[in-house]
Amino acid sequence: WTYGDLQYIYILDNVQKRLIILGKDGRLNKQLTSTILQAPTGMSIEEIDHLGYILDKNKLYKIGL
Repeated sequence: WTYGDLQYIYILDNVQKRLIILGKDGRLNKQLTSTILQAPTGMSIEEIDHLGYILDKNKLYKIGL
């Protein structure tokens, strides 16, 4: 599920170490990958500011969306 006021659906793939951004119609909008991430476990998205935060092994990474 997602909040009604968000434009996209965000999926954190901890196996492929990527953030998948889908339109609400299910179409792929963007995917962001990283060689730095090891085992990401959580995320928070600030869609208005185009920022994402990913938690990985007790480190918090800030990324531009």
